[in-house]
Amino acid sequence: MEEKQISFEEAMSQLEDCIKKLESGQIKLEEAFDVFENGLKYAHICEERLTKIETKDLLKLKQKLQKY
Repeated sequence: MEEKQISFEEAMSQLEDCIKKLESGQIKLEEAFDVFENGLKYAHICEERLTKIETKDLLKLKQKLQKY
């Protein structure tokens, strides 16, 4: 799945899956590193999506305040 096509909700779900796998302690060390790397990727996607939404909301608020 390409990063630009993943929604916040999808990325968060994938991140939660990575966390569950790591917390289970049932995976081998090499797999744990791969899962950890994927978790970092999904965390970055979540952060990116939230920042984008926050920026849009701040711009909207600024525009509304300028009207007054």
